[in-house]
Amino acid sequence: MMFDRLLEQRGPVSAALTDSSVSKRADRDLELTTSQWRTVEDTASVLKPMITLTELLSQDMNASLSATVPMLMNIKK
Repeated sequence: MMFDRLLEQRGPVSAALTDSSVSKRADRDLELTTSQWRTVEDTASVLKPMITLTELLSQDMNASLSATVPMLMNIKK
């Protein structure tokens, strides 16, 4: 969820880190490279199914052990 939000706010984050009136010179080294942004995108897409699985298995009333194996097999695919 944090990666999704970071990607959503990519423009403002980059602008703030490169603007000398907003960030200190030392903080400008925090700007992510294109490769790092791509890694964030890839990681966010890989983790999305885990969010769904976690939410389903965290339900107090509907949590079912029999649903765990099929869900894990889907994630493995």
